[in-house]
Amino acid sequence: MNNFDLSTKIKAIRLNCRRGNSESELLLQAYIDLLAENPDPEALHELSILVAENDQDLFHWLMTPTDAPQPYQELIKRIRQTYLKSP
Repeated sequence: MNNFDLSTKIKAIRLNCRRGNSESELLLQAYIDLLAENPDPEALHELSILVAENDQDLFHWLMTPTDAPQPYQELIKRIRQTYLKSP
């Protein structure tokens, strides 16, 4: 995937991260900012699948990662860690 494709994917994910609650948005935006600095096609793909989920489920999983489906748990852990490390 070239830089243009990665940039386009990041922009699309940013739009999909706009949620009805600020808590989810803050967590997701911090992780996207990290990926924008060092684009990783696999991580972007993984995140694009997560943000396609229902808003209420996503919020619940971000707040209570152990309730998330197994395939999302590691990603949600990384999202939360990134947010906690952000200034």
